[in-house]
Amino acid sequence: MTPANIRLQLVVSVVWCVLVSLPAQGAEPARGFLVGDDCDWPLFILSLPFKGVGSTAGYSNAFDAYDGNGCPFQGGAAPDVVYSYTPDEDLTVNVSLQTSEYDTKVAVYTDCAGPPVYCDDDACGYPLYQSRLNGVALLAGETYYFVVDGFLGGSGQYTLDITEVEACPEPVAFEQCPPAYGDWWLHRSDAGSGYLVRDNFAGGGVPICGVRWWGAFLDYAQHELCRVNEPRFDITVYDGAGVAVYTMADMEPAMADTGVQHSTSYGLVPVYEFEAGLTPTSDILEAGQEYWIEIVGAADEPVDCHFWWHNTKASGDGVAQRLVDGVSAELSNDLAFCLLGDGLPAVCRGDSNGDGEVTFGDVDYFVAALIAESSWRDMFAAEPPCRFANNDCNADDAVDFDDVDPFVGALATGTCGTGS
Repeated sequence: MTPANIRLQLVVSVVWCVLVSLPAQGAEPARGFLVGDDCDWPLFILSLPFKGVGSTAGYSNAFDAYDGNGCPFQGGAAPDVVYSYTPDEDLTVNVSLQTSEYDTKVAVYTDCAGPPVYCDDDACGYPLYQSRLNGVALLAGETYYFVVDGFLGGSGQYTLDITEVEACPEPVAFEQCPPAYGDWWLHRSDAGSGYLVRDNFAGGGVPICGVRWWGAFLDYAQHELCRVNEPRFDITVYDGAGVAVYTMADMEPAMADTGVQHSTSYGLVPVYEFEAGLTPTSDILEAGQEYWIEIVGAADEPVDCHFWWHNTKASGDGVAQRLVDGVSAELSNDLAFCLLGDGLPAVCRGDSNGDGEVTFGDVDYFVAALIAESSWRDMFAAEPPCRFANNDCNADDAVDFDDVDPFVGALATGTCGTGS
């Protein structure tokens, strides 16, 4: 092929790409060509993190962002700018207009003719009442439209920040993340205050290797913001009967500022993320059984700077407890935390080789387990894909000859043993 032919082919390819990317005839924007003016002509977001800086001046009012929750007011005439993003994988993002220069609104749509799937007006609070969404869940292959809007007729310079977040890192044994917008609460849980809170969760048949939670610090006595530079906490897990099955006292977690601030009578309250490894790793929490976790601020200084645990809007049971000087009262919302597992599947008694089934292929592995845990581990070329507890077929926390009959029973049914 000659150089002239190569150039001609490149020109034809470019023209073709441009033509196929244009909307079909008749889809031209009715308000004139202005990229970002509506969902037919959005500004494309190619990767995250993303920062978009501009002005809504000159754009039309294509949206009146309203959902009755984070955006409770209708009837605005503010110009708006539309961005679009299609993720390659499921992810969670925070969306912020916090450094914009006017009273903003932000909304996320999947169908521009319908209501927003996420919307916020004033999460950033006084003085400019800018907007922010936290924990926005995006699904792979779905196109999302991020709309920079204004309250009533508000318009001006904006900065749109979209950042990926990992609210609950894998492997997760249980998760209740902070709300994306609206209906947030902080519940005092501090040893120095006499107030403690705890929340329930279902055991997943896995040990808990770590916990992540969210909250803030407030001086309730002085009605002002405060900060504990080296926070310490007591973490206790109780079973359904109220018996403590795991305790770690006076531990210092990793702490990070989430960048989220709630507008309160105290001022803008920063929200922090905490994470702690539970060492030694807690015992396996039986699948389906109810447990309670209590996270309590334990730092002595400053004296009246107390930890306040953040709520969640996750689909939990809406039941938590507050203890005031030892007297329990029910809370009507759940608390934000996630429990980190070890990545192995839940216990399946009798599945000695970890292939997800109870078959005669498990016999040699079970016999090795009767000799010693090290002998069982030597049966695998790498790390075992299951727990040694899979060999504890009678669920008495030991692997011995008392497990033989329950193992045979599991083989007979071809299902995980019941521990009896």
